[in-house]
Amino acid sequence: MWEEPLRNGRCILPAATFFEPHETQTTVNPKTGRTVKRQFEFSLPDEEPLLLASVSQDGKLSVVTTKPNESVAPIHGRMPLALRFEEVQAWLEGDYDALADRSGIDLSVNPEEPEVDPSQLSLF
Repeated sequence: MWEEPLRNGRCILPAATFFEPHETQTTVNPKTGRTVKRQFEFSLPDEEPLLLASVSQDGKLSVVTTKPNESVAPIHGRMPLALRFEEVQAWLEGDYDALADRSGIDLSVNPEEPEVDPSQLSLF
């Protein structure tokens, strides 16, 4: 299924951040009152854009994932294949095996805090 996109559809998705749900921590969604997995936001500490290795085929895009690094592992069992600027060419040319180890990518992690709409509080 991924052979053709990996061969001919490699691309880069720039992003400010990405989110992953914690595997066990939960929180209450203030809008629905339901218990949901707590989301964590990941970004580069210097606010540079993340460059996510991706594949595209037939107008569809998928972000490639890999084993999590130290920043992501306590939260989730996988992470997007985040690239440094100097690694982009290697990804686009097909040297993806050498890029699987993301231990050198230092990410900032912040728990997402659910927002409560103040107008909703006055309804009851």
